[in-house]
Amino acid sequence: MTLAPLNPRLSRVRSLTTVMMVMVGVFLIYWLYVDIKFFVGFIVLDGFENNGWVDEGVVISVGQWLAYAGIWAVNFVLAMLSFATAFGVLSCFRVGAIFDIKTCRRLRWFGGALAGLIFFNFLSGVFVLPILTWSNPVDGAIGYVGPRILSNTSDITLGLCGLAFWGLGYVMLEGAYIAQENESFV
Repeated sequence: MTLAPLNPRLSRVRSLTTVMMVMVGVFLIYWLYVDIKFFVGFIVLDGFENNGWVDEGVVISVGQWLAYAGIWAVNFVLAMLSFATAFGVLSCFRVGAIFDIKTCRRLRWFGGALAGLIFFNFLSGVFVLPILTWSNPVDGAIGYVGPRILSNTSDITLGLCGLAFWGLGYVMLEGAYIAQENESFV
């Protein structure tokens, strides 16, 4: 369903989605700054050796750096996909395509990207400590730390919200298909 261009509700929807797009854009810039600052400090500078999990004097191998950077890169790409799909949904809302098939698909993609990001983040957390402590001597201050599940309630909540967005997009998409089928019979 697309709203008529002169509909007063469309102007309210357009105003709200513009504000929401600005908020998402500002958060994206903040997130990029924090994430890139962390990556540069952790991987490029001495943050890897000085993070509290690596024993003093241990030299980090190239394999450890590559494994950690690979996990970070996948998380980064999934987060960027989530931001892009969020902008896509808001842009559809902004032009008045509320219950449009394209909007419903984008909402489903957003939910899937967000849930995928959190799921991968959860899985990658299992391997972060073994990667960080791989070169630690067994009898060192910390030693090797095996795989552990690292999670918090915020990540779990965000993942469930992603699944809810995916489900809402799925239901809206089916409703849009039903509406389209019903229109063809009239």
